[in-house]
Amino acid sequence: LAQVRHFSIFAMGVAGAKPAPGASDTPQAHDPVRGAVRESQHLTVLRQCFARQAPGGALEKAGFDEALRVAEEQGMLRLRGTPLGHRLYKIFDKDGSGSITEAEFVAGMSKLATGTPEERLQMTFQAYDSAGTGIVHKTDVLNFFQQSWDFAWKTLSEELKTSAIPQARRPSAKDLDDFARSNRDACLGVISADFDALDASRQGHLDQQAFRTFVQSDRTICAQCGTVEFRVPVSFMHATPPPLYPDLAAPPQLAA
Repeated sequence: LAQVRHFSIFAMGVAGAKPAPGASDTPQAHDPVRGAVRESQHLTVLRQCFARQAPGGALEKAGFDEALRVAEEQGMLRLRGTPLGHRLYKIFDKDGSGSITEAEFVAGMSKLATGTPEERLQMTFQAYDSAGTGIVHKTDVLNFFQQSWDFAWKTLSEELKTSAIPQARRPSAKDLDDFARSNRDACLGVISADFDALDASRQGHLDQQAFRTFVQSDRTICAQCGTVEFRVPVSFMHATPPPLYPDLAAPPQLAA
């Protein structure tokens, strides 16, 4: 059988893209009792996760990445190992101690999962403005997207090894790497153009208001080969699932 040669370059949002999941301001009906119970269960899960990774009461970087699995269990895109996930550690470490307490972990994960769009926007701004200057530089944005792009394709290559696609039809790791390298500039070109369109001063940076507009579109990177895909979030605005406690009808089941 011939090797699979069709890959998606990337899937990115454009102006007018749908808002992030859970970003709607439209109120939804809630059962306060059921909501309180579910929120209590949610907090219990977070505390148990923290205890497993930080038996001494302080979560270090080595255990933080593994602790982020709890986000995936709640339906979020994978943050483990991603550039966005790496920057999350510093955001959670509010007191700058170099480790994360249970209170910091629970508060941060709760904000990530059920926080308001404004809270997730602030977290995203912090992730990009790592120096705390109040502005986001174009060079930092492009480096961030390049790292995310490379991680997406490297991880897809690993995912393909355990996929249902027959080995004879899978592209080699070198094929995927060559494809990623040859199309990386196309991705960065889109990001560069979007950034420049908002950089009115042409000084190579965005203030918080301009950055707010920049992250409204979903620019999640999607590396895909056949039916196998891997998505890397580049903002907390588009990494989260719908609200955890909407009290909606049961989800639809697969057809028999």
